Amino acid sequence: MLIESAKFISFFQRREITSCSVVFGDEEFFRAQIMDEIRRSFRDRCEFGERLVFDCRKNNRYDELKSVLRNSSLFSSSRLFEILCNPSQVEGLLKFISCYRHGDFFVLILENLSWQDKKSAWFVAGCKGDEICFFSCIYPSPDHFIAWINDLLLSKGIKFSPEVTEFLSTFFEGNACGVYQALEQIILQQASQKIITADYIQENIFSTTRYGVDDCIQAVFSRDRERFVRILNYLSASDESLISLIVWRLSQDLRVCCAYHSESPLTPKQEDSFFQKRKIFGERRSFFIKAIKLLVESDIVQALSCLNFIDKKHKGIVPGYPWDDLLWTGLFLMRDR
Repeated sequence: MLIESAKFISFFQRREITSCSVVFGDEEFFRAQIMDEIRRSFRDRCEFGERLVFDCRKNNRYDELKSVLRNSSLFSSSRLFEILCNPSQVEGLLKFISCYRHGDFFVLILENLSWQDKKSAWFVAGCKGDEICFFSCIYPSPDHFIAWINDLLLSKGIKFSPEVTEFLSTFFEGNACGVYQALEQIILQQASQKIITADYIQENIFSTTRYGVDDCIQAVFSRDRERFVRILNYLSASDESLISLIVWRLSQDLRVCCAYHSESPLTPKQEDSFFQKRKIFGERRSFFIKAIKLLVESDIVQALSCLNFIDKKHKGIVPGYPWDDLLWTGLFLMRDR
Protein backbone atom coordinates (compact mmCIF):
# COMPACT_ATOMS: atom_id res chain seq x y z
CA MET A 1 0.00 0.00 0.00
CA LEU A 2 1.12 3.57 -0.69
CA ILE A 3 1.15 5.87 2.34
CA GLU A 4 1.68 9.59 1.74
CA SER A 5 2.47 12.37 4.21
CA ALA A 6 -1.21 13.16 4.84
CA LYS A 7 -1.65 9.67 6.36
CA PHE A 8 1.68 9.15 8.16
CA ILE A 9 0.53 9.92 11.70
CA SER A 10 -2.90 8.29 11.49
CA PHE A 11 -1.34 5.13 9.99
CA PHE A 12 0.96 4.54 12.94
CA GLN A 13 -1.77 5.42 15.42
CA ARG A 14 -4.22 2.80 14.20
CA ARG A 15 -2.13 -0.21 13.15
CA GLU A 16 1.12 -2.11 13.59
CA ILE A 17 3.85 -2.15 10.99
CA THR A 18 3.89 -4.79 8.27
CA SER A 19 6.84 -7.16 7.99
CA CYS A 20 8.19 -5.28 4.96
CA SER A 21 8.29 -1.53 4.26
CA VAL A 22 9.87 0.69 1.61
CA VAL A 23 10.77 4.25 2.62
CA PHE A 24 11.60 6.53 -0.30
CA GLY A 25 11.93 10.26 -0.96
CA ASP A 26 14.40 13.06 -0.24
CA GLU A 27 12.40 14.85 2.50
CA GLU A 28 14.77 14.03 5.36
CA PHE A 29 12.48 15.05 8.22
CA PHE A 30 9.66 12.76 7.06
CA ARG A 31 12.12 9.91 6.50
CA ALA A 32 13.51 10.32 10.01
CA GLN A 33 10.01 10.41 11.51
CA ILE A 34 8.91 7.28 9.64
CA MET A 35 12.03 5.39 10.71
CA ASP A 36 11.51 6.45 14.34
CA GLU A 37 7.92 5.18 14.22
CA ILE A 38 8.95 1.87 12.64
CA ARG A 39 11.66 1.35 15.27
CA ARG A 40 9.23 2.22 18.07
CA SER A 41 6.62 -0.21 16.71
CA PHE A 42 9.29 -2.90 16.43
CA ARG A 43 10.38 -2.34 20.05
CA ASP A 44 6.78 -2.50 21.23
CA ARG A 45 6.36 -5.86 19.54
CA CYS A 46 9.85 -7.32 20.11
CA GLU A 47 11.39 -5.85 23.25
CA PHE A 48 14.62 -7.82 22.90
CA GLY A 49 14.78 -7.84 19.11
CA GLU A 50 17.96 -6.79 17.32
CA ARG A 51 18.31 -3.95 14.82
CA LEU A 52 20.67 -4.58 11.89
CA VAL A 53 21.71 -1.98 9.29
CA PHE A 54 23.05 -2.88 5.84
CA ASP A 55 24.19 -0.58 3.06
CA CYS A 56 23.51 -2.64 -0.06
CA ARG A 57 24.36 0.15 -2.48
CA LYS A 58 27.69 -1.65 -2.85
CA ASN A 59 27.50 -5.21 -4.17
CA ASN A 60 29.68 -6.76 -1.49
CA ARG A 61 27.25 -5.64 1.22
CA TYR A 62 24.36 -7.03 -0.82
CA ASP A 63 26.09 -10.40 -0.83
CA GLU A 64 26.74 -10.09 2.91
CA LEU A 65 23.05 -9.45 3.55
CA LYS A 66 22.13 -12.57 1.56
CA SER A 67 24.59 -14.58 3.60
CA VAL A 68 23.13 -13.30 6.88
CA LEU A 69 19.58 -14.06 5.78
CA ARG A 70 20.52 -17.60 4.82
CA ASN A 71 22.02 -18.22 8.26
CA SER A 72 19.18 -19.97 10.08
CA SER A 73 20.89 -19.54 13.47
CA LEU A 74 20.24 -15.82 13.21
CA PHE A 75 16.52 -16.23 13.69
CA SER A 76 16.39 -17.09 17.40
CA SER A 77 14.52 -13.81 17.91
CA SER A 78 13.01 -11.16 15.66
CA ARG A 79 15.26 -8.68 13.87
CA LEU A 80 14.69 -5.33 12.23
CA PHE A 81 16.72 -5.10 9.02
CA GLU A 82 17.28 -1.52 7.79
CA ILE A 83 18.60 -1.84 4.25
CA LEU A 84 19.97 1.14 2.32
CA CYS A 85 19.67 0.34 -1.37
CA ASN A 86 19.34 1.68 -4.91
CA PRO A 87 16.03 1.64 -6.84
CA SER A 88 17.44 -0.99 -9.22
CA GLN A 89 17.92 -3.37 -6.27
CA VAL A 90 14.44 -3.10 -4.76
CA GLU A 91 12.65 -5.69 -6.89
CA GLY A 92 15.36 -8.30 -6.30
CA LEU A 93 15.51 -7.55 -2.58
CA LEU A 94 11.73 -7.83 -2.18
CA LYS A 95 11.72 -11.22 -3.89
CA PHE A 96 14.70 -12.44 -1.90
CA ILE A 97 13.57 -11.40 1.59
CA SER A 98 10.06 -12.78 0.99
CA CYS A 99 11.65 -16.22 1.44
CA TYR A 100 13.51 -15.31 4.65
CA ARG A 101 11.13 -13.35 6.87
CA HIS A 102 10.71 -15.82 9.74
CA GLY A 103 9.00 -13.21 11.93
CA ASP A 104 11.53 -10.49 11.08
CA PHE A 105 10.93 -6.98 9.78
CA PHE A 106 12.55 -5.36 6.75
CA VAL A 107 12.78 -1.70 5.73
CA LEU A 108 14.26 -0.75 2.36
CA ILE A 109 15.47 2.86 2.43
CA LEU A 110 15.94 4.80 -0.83
CA GLU A 111 16.92 8.36 -1.66
CA ASN A 112 14.08 8.60 -4.16
CA LEU A 113 12.19 6.84 -6.93
CA SER A 114 11.96 8.19 -10.47
CA TRP A 115 8.70 8.28 -12.40
CA GLN A 116 9.97 5.26 -14.37
CA ASP A 117 10.49 3.33 -11.11
CA LYS A 118 6.94 4.17 -10.05
CA LYS A 119 5.63 2.58 -13.25
CA SER A 120 7.48 -0.67 -12.55
CA ALA A 121 5.38 -3.78 -11.95
CA TRP A 122 6.79 -4.31 -8.43
CA PHE A 123 5.88 -0.76 -7.36
CA VAL A 124 2.37 -0.80 -8.86
CA ALA A 125 1.60 -4.23 -7.40
CA GLY A 126 3.05 -3.29 -4.01
CA CYS A 127 0.97 -0.11 -3.78
CA LYS A 128 -2.23 -2.05 -4.54
CA GLY A 129 -1.53 -4.84 -2.04
CA ASP A 130 -1.38 -4.89 1.76
CA GLU A 131 1.80 -6.89 2.36
CA ILE A 132 4.28 -4.04 1.76
CA CYS A 133 4.01 -0.42 2.96
CA PHE A 134 5.47 2.20 0.62
CA PHE A 135 6.09 5.42 2.58
CA SER A 136 6.35 8.39 0.21
CA CYS A 137 8.65 10.90 1.96
CA ILE A 138 8.60 13.57 -0.72
CA TYR A 139 7.86 17.30 -0.58
CA PRO A 140 4.17 17.43 0.40
CA SER A 141 1.41 19.02 -1.64
CA PRO A 142 -0.44 21.87 0.15
CA ASP A 143 -3.43 19.61 0.93
CA HIS A 144 -1.23 16.81 2.26
CA PHE A 145 0.79 19.28 4.33
CA ILE A 146 -2.36 20.70 5.95
CA ALA A 147 -3.65 17.18 6.70
CA TRP A 148 -0.30 16.24 8.25
CA ILE A 149 -0.30 19.39 10.42
CA ASN A 150 -3.87 18.65 11.54
CA ASP A 151 -2.92 15.11 12.62
CA LEU A 152 0.22 16.38 14.34
CA LEU A 153 -1.77 18.92 16.37
CA LEU A 154 -4.28 16.26 17.40
CA SER A 155 -1.58 13.73 18.28
CA LYS A 156 0.02 16.23 20.65
CA GLY A 157 -3.29 17.01 22.35
CA ILE A 158 -3.36 20.64 21.21
CA LYS A 159 -6.79 22.26 20.96
CA PHE A 160 -6.85 24.68 18.05
CA SER A 161 -9.17 26.87 16.01
CA PRO A 162 -9.95 25.88 12.38
CA GLU A 163 -7.65 28.46 10.75
CA VAL A 164 -4.49 27.24 12.52
CA THR A 165 -3.61 24.42 10.10
CA GLU A 166 -3.76 26.63 7.01
CA PHE A 167 -1.86 29.39 8.82
CA LEU A 168 0.99 27.04 9.74
CA SER A 169 0.99 25.54 6.25
CA THR A 170 1.28 28.98 4.63
CA PHE A 171 3.89 30.18 7.10
CA PHE A 172 6.22 27.19 6.72
CA GLU A 173 5.57 26.39 3.03
CA GLY A 174 6.19 22.64 3.29
CA ASN A 175 8.90 22.81 5.97
CA ALA A 176 7.70 19.95 8.20
CA CYS A 177 10.66 20.29 10.58
CA GLY A 178 9.80 23.96 11.15
CA VAL A 179 6.18 23.08 11.99
CA TYR A 180 7.29 20.36 14.41
CA GLN A 181 9.64 22.74 16.24
CA ALA A 182 6.95 25.44 16.39
CA LEU A 183 4.50 22.99 17.98
CA GLU A 184 7.11 22.03 20.57
CA GLN A 185 7.32 25.72 21.45
CA ILE A 186 3.51 26.02 21.54
CA ILE A 187 3.27 23.10 23.98
CA LEU A 188 5.72 24.81 26.33
CA GLN A 189 3.69 28.04 26.33
CA GLN A 190 0.19 26.59 26.09
CA ALA A 191 -0.75 26.87 29.79
CA SER A 192 -2.20 30.36 29.38
CA GLN A 193 -4.14 29.53 26.21
CA LYS A 194 -6.67 26.68 26.16
CA ILE A 195 -7.47 26.94 22.45
CA ILE A 196 -4.64 27.93 20.10
CA THR A 197 -5.49 30.48 17.40
CA ALA A 198 -3.49 31.84 14.47
CA ASP A 199 -3.32 35.25 16.18
CA TYR A 200 -1.94 33.65 19.34
CA ILE A 201 0.78 31.86 17.35
CA GLN A 202 1.64 35.02 15.45
CA GLU A 203 1.85 37.21 18.56
CA ASN A 204 3.35 34.82 21.11
CA ILE A 205 5.26 32.17 19.22
CA PHE A 206 6.48 33.88 16.07
CA SER A 207 7.71 37.13 17.57
CA THR A 208 9.65 37.48 14.34
CA THR A 209 7.38 36.98 11.34
CA ARG A 210 8.21 35.27 8.08
CA TYR A 211 8.82 38.71 6.56
CA GLY A 212 12.04 38.94 8.58
CA VAL A 213 13.13 35.64 7.07
CA ASP A 214 12.15 36.81 3.57
CA ASP A 215 14.14 40.02 4.08
CA CYS A 216 17.16 37.97 5.12
CA ILE A 217 17.00 35.82 1.96
CA GLN A 218 16.42 38.83 -0.28
CA ALA A 219 19.43 40.58 1.24
CA VAL A 220 21.63 37.63 0.21
CA PHE A 221 20.39 37.58 -3.38
CA SER A 222 20.61 41.37 -3.74
CA ARG A 223 24.14 41.33 -2.25
CA ASP A 224 23.28 43.78 0.51
CA ARG A 225 25.85 42.66 3.08
CA GLU A 226 25.07 45.21 5.78
CA ARG A 227 21.35 44.47 5.63
CA PHE A 228 21.95 40.72 5.71
CA VAL A 229 24.19 40.92 8.80
CA ARG A 230 21.76 43.27 10.57
CA ILE A 231 18.70 41.07 9.90
CA LEU A 232 20.53 37.85 10.75
CA ASN A 233 21.68 39.26 14.10
CA TYR A 234 18.11 40.36 14.84
CA LEU A 235 16.63 36.98 13.93
CA SER A 236 19.14 35.01 16.00
CA ALA A 237 18.49 37.22 19.03
CA SER A 238 14.69 36.99 18.58
CA ASP A 239 14.27 33.22 18.25
CA GLU A 240 17.10 30.75 17.68
CA SER A 241 14.69 28.13 16.33
CA LEU A 242 14.16 30.36 13.26
CA ILE A 243 17.42 29.08 11.81
CA SER A 244 15.53 25.99 10.64
CA LEU A 245 13.18 28.14 8.56
CA ILE A 246 16.00 30.33 7.21
CA VAL A 247 18.12 27.34 6.17
CA TRP A 248 15.14 25.63 4.57
CA ARG A 249 14.03 28.76 2.65
CA LEU A 250 17.51 29.58 1.43
CA SER A 251 18.07 25.96 0.36
CA GLN A 252 14.77 25.86 -1.56
CA ASP A 253 15.54 29.13 -3.36
CA LEU A 254 19.07 28.05 -4.21
CA ARG A 255 17.74 24.77 -5.65
CA VAL A 256 15.48 26.77 -7.97
CA CYS A 257 18.50 28.79 -9.14
CA CYS A 258 20.54 25.60 -9.60
CA ALA A 259 17.73 23.99 -11.61
CA TYR A 260 17.55 27.08 -13.83
CA HIS A 261 21.27 26.82 -14.58
CA SER A 262 20.90 23.10 -15.34
CA GLU A 263 17.86 23.41 -17.61
CA SER A 264 18.99 26.70 -19.20
CA PRO A 265 15.62 27.79 -20.66
CA LEU A 266 16.45 29.70 -23.85
CA THR A 267 13.09 31.06 -25.00
CA PRO A 268 10.41 33.05 -23.12
CA LYS A 269 8.08 30.05 -23.46
CA GLN A 270 10.63 27.72 -21.87
CA GLU A 271 11.23 30.23 -19.08
CA ASP A 272 7.48 30.54 -18.45
CA SER A 273 7.20 26.76 -18.28
CA PHE A 274 10.14 26.55 -15.84
CA PHE A 275 8.58 28.98 -13.35
CA GLN A 276 5.00 27.74 -13.80
CA LYS A 277 6.10 24.18 -13.00
CA ARG A 278 7.48 25.50 -9.69
CA LYS A 279 4.48 27.79 -9.05
CA ILE A 280 6.62 30.94 -9.05
CA PHE A 281 4.84 34.05 -10.30
CA GLY A 282 4.87 37.86 -10.20
CA GLU A 283 7.43 39.62 -8.03
CA ARG A 284 8.87 36.34 -6.81
CA ARG A 285 9.68 35.37 -10.40
CA SER A 286 11.44 38.71 -10.95
CA PHE A 287 13.35 38.10 -7.72
CA PHE A 288 14.63 34.75 -9.01
CA ILE A 289 15.63 36.11 -12.41
CA LYS A 290 17.81 38.73 -10.69
CA ALA A 291 19.26 36.16 -8.28
CA ILE A 292 20.12 33.72 -11.08
CA LYS A 293 22.17 36.37 -12.86
CA LEU A 294 24.22 37.00 -9.71
CA LEU A 295 24.98 33.39 -8.79
CA VAL A 296 27.12 30.78 -10.53
CA GLU A 297 26.19 27.11 -10.30
CA SER A 298 29.38 26.01 -8.51
CA ASP A 299 28.76 28.54 -5.70
CA ILE A 300 25.16 27.35 -5.34
CA VAL A 301 26.25 23.71 -5.01
CA GLN A 302 28.86 24.63 -2.40
CA ALA A 303 26.37 26.76 -0.45
CA LEU A 304 23.80 23.92 -0.43
CA SER A 305 26.43 21.61 1.02
CA CYS A 306 27.18 24.18 3.73
CA LEU A 307 23.47 24.59 4.53
CA ASN A 308 23.09 20.84 4.94
CA PHE A 309 25.96 20.90 7.45
CA ILE A 310 24.39 23.90 9.25
CA ASP A 311 21.12 21.98 9.57
CA LYS A 312 23.00 19.08 11.19
CA LYS A 313 24.58 21.51 13.67
CA HIS A 314 21.17 22.97 14.52
CA LYS A 315 19.78 19.48 15.14
CA GLY A 316 22.76 18.61 17.35
CA ILE A 317 24.03 15.87 15.02
CA VAL A 318 27.41 17.62 14.85
CA PRO A 319 28.81 20.14 17.36
CA GLY A 320 29.08 23.86 16.69
CA TYR A 321 27.14 27.12 16.53
CA PRO A 322 25.06 27.15 13.31
CA TRP A 323 24.42 30.90 13.17
CA ASP A 324 28.11 31.67 12.53
CA ASP A 325 28.19 29.20 9.65
CA LEU A 326 25.00 30.69 8.22
CA LEU A 327 26.58 34.15 8.35
CA TRP A 328 29.65 33.02 6.45
CA THR A 329 27.55 31.08 3.90
CA GLY A 330 25.57 34.23 3.15
CA LEU A 331 28.74 36.31 2.83
CA PHE A 332 30.24 33.63 0.57
CA LEU A 333 27.29 33.94 -1.83
CA MET A 334 27.63 37.74 -1.79
CA ARG A 335 31.37 37.89 -2.32
CA ASP A 336 32.90 39.91 -5.18
CA ARG A 337 34.21 37.95 -8.14
